Amino acid sequence: MGWRHPADALINGESLLPGAISVVLLAAGLLTTAVGAAPAPQQRAMPCPPAATQQLDGFYRWVFTTADVRGKFPSQKKRFTPELAQQLTAAFALQPSDGRFVDFDPFSNTQVNSYSHRIAACWQEPGDLLRMRVLVLAGLGRSRASEQTLDYRLSREGNSWRIADIHYPGAVSFSLGTFLQQLLQQP
Repeated sequence: MGWRHPADALINGESLLPGAISVVLLAAGLLTTAVGAAPAPQQRAMPCPPAATQQLDGFYRWVFTTADVRGKFPSQKKRFTPELAQQLTAAFALQPSDGRFVDFDPFSNTQVNSYSHRIAACWQEPGDLLRMRVLVLAGLGRSRASEQTLDYRLSREGNSWRIADIHYPGAVSFSLGTFLQQLLQQP
C-alpha cells in the first residue's frame, strides 16, 4: 500500500496503516473532527499569551531555517510535552522500509515547502490548555503557496507553554497525537 494522507484515508473509510482497522481510524477521525474543528462561534478569541507566541514563533523560525527537521528534531524537544516529543522522535525514526512512516510535514500538514507562518487567534481551553490557530504558508513555490490551517494545543507549565498536540481542521480533521499513536502501535 502506498502512502495515504491521513485525511484521505479517513474520508474514504480506508485503513491508513497496514493491519489497522478502518472502523477504528474512522471513529478516531470522527472523534477528532469535533475536537479539531474550528472553535464554536460563541467562543471569543483572546489575546495570545506572549510566552505562547514566543514558543511558536521560535519553533517556526527553527523549522524554516533547518534543512533536516526530522533528524534535528531532538534539539526542539523542550518545546513539546514529553509524550508528544517522544512520539515524534519515534515516528521520525521510522523509514519506508519499516512499512510505516510519517510522509508529510506535521508542521504544515503538507508535502511541500513551508515559507512563513502567522498566529491568527487564541482560545482558552479547560485547564491550563490554550488553542492557537496558526496559518502556515506552504506550496510548490512561494508564488503558488497557500495558507494551511493548524490548531496547536499548548499546555501551560509554570510561566512557559509546551506544544501538546496539533489538530488539522478540514473536511475530516485529525490530531497529530492520535495519528502518531496509531502509527507507532503497528507491528
